Amino acid sequence: MTDKEIVKLSIEELNKDKRWMETFSDYANKLNKNKIRNFFSRRKFVNKVKQFSVYSRLSYATAEGSAVEYDIRFYGHSIAEVKINKAGVFIESKDDNKEKYKLSDGRYPETLNREDHILWNSKKALAFKHFFMHNTEELKGKLKGPESKLENQLLEMFKKNIKRIQPVILSGAFFQMPTALKGSEKDCVSNVGRGGRIDILARITHNGSNRDNRLAVMELKDENTEREPQKYVIQQALKYATFLAYLLRSKSGQEWYNILGKKGPVPEHLDIDVISVMPSGSEDILKGNESNEIDVRIDDGNIDLHTKLHLYSLFFDPDDENYNFSGTLASVLNN
Repeated sequence: MTDKEIVKLSIEELNKDKRWMETFSDYANKLNKNKIRNFFSRRKFVNKVKQFSVYSRLSYATAEGSAVEYDIRFYGHSIAEVKINKAGVFIESKDDNKEKYKLSDGRYPETLNREDHILWNSKKALAFKHFFMHNTEELKGKLKGPESKLENQLLEMFKKNIKRIQPVILSGAFFQMPTALKGSEKDCVSNVGRGGRIDILARITHNGSNRDNRLAVMELKDENTEREPQKYVIQQALKYATFLAYLLRSKSGQEWYNILGKKGPVPEHLDIDVISVMPSGSEDILKGNESNEIDVRIDDGNIDLHTKLHLYSLFFDPDDENYNFSGTLASVLNN
């Protein structure tokens, strides 16, 4: 199936069941309603541990009530949740930490129960944090799901070191944007509430000017193999980018455009970057190809997407802690 056929099929799936529009409109309304609450709550969340990253989720940011929750991750793997309310910042650890992170000498992180109302800066919480801080190398060797670690490392690197790639954040934290499409399926399966998630949703500045600052869908793979070749990775990202284009043209599109960190009205013509991110290996199928753009101009009687999807590659050396990027996007960033 060609890239253009993937985009066409994605739109057909999204048109089959448009309940997703109401779902995402509801999300946008709740996010705007909770905007001030989330802003002030995250300011109280201090003393972040170097080895930890703070993530949010749509379910957290749209929840009712005065409390705000965050997911605490160790190299991309969820180990605890933090709940912030008027009484303070509280931490609860994951039930499976004991077995997952048990050391060779038999030690394991203490379980922190929500019922015990353990404060983030309490002695118990400090011992929990120290366990991960002081046993990092052994614990890293126990981690499964290398893509989670890769995603987290790239997010931290982009945020701190590559100013032209800035991850989109939610409630001041990293998050994975949900969609209404199953990106991993061979066919685009629309499933309201059970679609895939964008690995990294970012804003990328082209030509060194904020006038060309685009939303970007980045699909990550920790391997470059025949089983999941570059073409397959690009087409997964294309499904999610098509959903994003459709979302930004829906009735809640203006709200989502601003929620995702873009200022002003949704432009008449949208440009979205679609990026495969994977280790160096096989030949880059995008290199030297001048037709790496797909126009999405479909009018179903209600919506005209007027969007151009720009395809890019980003390769890295997995043995280099700085990743040593190459690919068509690296060429753009170096200009």
